[in-house]
Amino acid sequence: MNIFLRANKPVGRHALLLAACIILAACGGGGGDRAPGVEPGPAPPGSGTPPAPLPPEDPTAIDVADINADDTVTTSIESVTMASPPTIIFRLEVDGRRVTGLTGSNLRLSLAQLTPQASFDIDSWVSYIETPEDPICRSQADIDDVNNACSTFTTDTNPADIADSSRKVQDDVATGKVATSHATTENSGTLTDNADGTWSYQYATDPGDPASISNMLRSCIQFSLNADTPNVCIDYVPQDLVDPGIGQDATSLNPAFYDLYRSRQVVSTNSCNSCHADLGLHGGGRTEMDYCVTCHNPGTTDANSENPQDFKVLVHRIHYARNLDSVQAGTPYKIWGFRNGEHDFSNVSYPQDVRNCTRCHAGTEDVEFALAEGLPPPEAQLTPDGFNWASKPNPDTCLSCHESAAGHVDGRDSCAGCHGPGGRAPVQEVHRDLLLEQGRALSLNIIDVTRTAEGEFPLITFSADRDGVPIDVLDTGDFDGDVRFRIAWDAATEYLNSGGASPPISVTAESATAIGNDEFQIDTTGTTPIPADIDTLGVHGAIDETLADGTAHGRSPDDYFASTAATATPRRTVVDNALCNSCHQRLTYHAPGSRSVTDNPQNCIGCHEPNRQSGRQANSTDFSVLIHGLHASGYRETPYRGWTEERIQYPGNLADCAACHSDGSYRLPLPLTRVPLLDASSIEYTTPIAAACAACHDTAVAQAHMESAGGAVFNGDFDSASAAVESCDVCHRTGASADVDLVHSR
Repeated sequence: MNIFLRANKPVGRHALLLAACIILAACGGGGGDRAPGVEPGPAPPGSGTPPAPLPPEDPTAIDVADINADDTVTTSIESVTMASPPTIIFRLEVDGRRVTGLTGSNLRLSLAQLTPQASFDIDSWVSYIETPEDPICRSQADIDDVNNACSTFTTDTNPADIADSSRKVQDDVATGKVATSHATTENSGTLTDNADGTWSYQYATDPGDPASISNMLRSCIQFSLNADTPNVCIDYVPQDLVDPGIGQDATSLNPAFYDLYRSRQVVSTNSCNSCHADLGLHGGGRTEMDYCVTCHNPGTTDANSENPQDFKVLVHRIHYARNLDSVQAGTPYKIWGFRNGEHDFSNVSYPQDVRNCTRCHAGTEDVEFALAEGLPPPEAQLTPDGFNWASKPNPDTCLSCHESAAGHVDGRDSCAGCHGPGGRAPVQEVHRDLLLEQGRALSLNIIDVTRTAEGEFPLITFSADRDGVPIDVLDTGDFDGDVRFRIAWDAATEYLNSGGASPPISVTAESATAIGNDEFQIDTTGTTPIPADIDTLGVHGAIDETLADGTAHGRSPDDYFASTAATATPRRTVVDNALCNSCHQRLTYHAPGSRSVTDNPQNCIGCHEPNRQSGRQANSTDFSVLIHGLHASGYRETPYRGWTEERIQYPGNLADCAACHSDGSYRLPLPLTRVPLLDASSIEYTTPIAAACAACHDTAVAQAHMESAGGAVFNGDFDSASAAVESCDVCHRTGASADVDLVHSR
């Protein structure tokens, strides 16, 4: 049925009612609330119970499930109460909002006691919470994990009766057949939301009557959230904590706590992170050294390898692994961790001399010693017990590196008599690197360089001193070593002194003459004259001295002198030497004994420039490519010039450019347009920004992106690489959509 209503003529109310009745009749007649066959149909208006309104969202709270990776989580321990068992009250907030919905699956708690050891006058953390580790397959369930390779099962507990085929880990180093107990954490206690931003957790583990516990206890919390959350710990003395007159003053919330109680605060997390960036272990969730030691206790061993897991032993052995006697003899240093996952530390490359103990732990006594000896202050953050390394030597720590000394320490109950302060061979003295100290004391000084115009041969005036006392570099009785200078150009733009360009000027003190006033001169006549159109000369010096126990490498100066310019332009600073030495202690390359050793990156760049060739291997040895390529060994798809991750590992975060660069020097656009870089293997060239980026990002996909989106040229001829205009800074410049800082933070 069709109903037509004229749009251009008013329709009366009665007409509309009539039309509605006709429509309803056509749908089934007689009115009603449904069409035929539609049952039960919609409820009549006004019938039924309306749904309850949703509660308003609390702007001061966030559910734990809604936390995102980029949220800022803050947490702290507010107090501890010691009934039996203890209760920890902690605060957990996200951008100032309290967290709700927390369950036991979101956290783990450790609980350990600081236990004095009569021998060697040391204390150790011992966990109250333990779990067994059995290295033997006793049922099919024991080999459900892919890392378990045993092929037979056994119920035996006597190692002599257990076949090797029943070991979960089939490896020559995995000789363990005895179940061991490991410290662990708990999350089965009582968790309560206090609705004020704090939560209470009452332990399931009960250490006993607090009035009878006079030793220090430590509680730590590890959170498992969608955003990074630091571990938090609190130390406390139960006996005093329950004393009404002392209370919370018997916790580390009291600023004077470690002055009042014997503690064990040896290593600061900040000291570790000055090399390791944000150190995170066991999946990244364990970040604080105070937390690590609550589980890595003395007597704890890996059940598979039987290697100790005591923190002081484990950390020393990992950092020294490559040099361990056992590793040198062919036995790898392995630990089997969670679900028997293998960790082989045999090739760990520690970036400085391991004798520099105050790089990791130091106390006020170390500061006083350095001041008295004229040494640099300790690099480690000072801790209350940081001087333990020297004042409380013990066999466990010493044997972690000095494996061959086992016979020397057998049966002893004290090491401090000989190796402590005041002993005949104190650790503080025998671990000194005297060559390094003597090298620091030795300085070469550039006084002046004249005759720097085009076609001239520069005249270098210099002096040398040892701890500020002038030395005669021509008198072998006063100085037995080498002095070298290199003059390179152009410091104002780009050093280009190899690969077919003009060679630099290289001279030694053998051609020097004394001019009085403890000064010397080297006339470079007969070497390379200064070319035309050079703005600034970079003058780089190096000095070393041969001593009875080796070679001491002195301080390497750099200075700049104008050629065609009215005033000299110093070479731009790209990397900060102090940042290099944060990991390297005092970086000197090349190998000891080389005639080009330097501790100054500015001098390195004078040789490692875009035209630099070194043998016929692939890859440029320009400084930007060389340093990125070496440090990115664990990231690159193809090792840089054979430097695999087994040879070298970078302990920090590769994405953190500021860890090495000074004042944002890595950011785009660069302050000048660099020349193409020569590839030493094929006499081909790569555009400079792409060459530096590809030193880390060396995949074919990354290269294709640089070529298509950035206008890069890889392995082209010089003319095509020079003509190319790289447009990387369109997207990657500071403030752009793919700012280098932004993409490196993802």
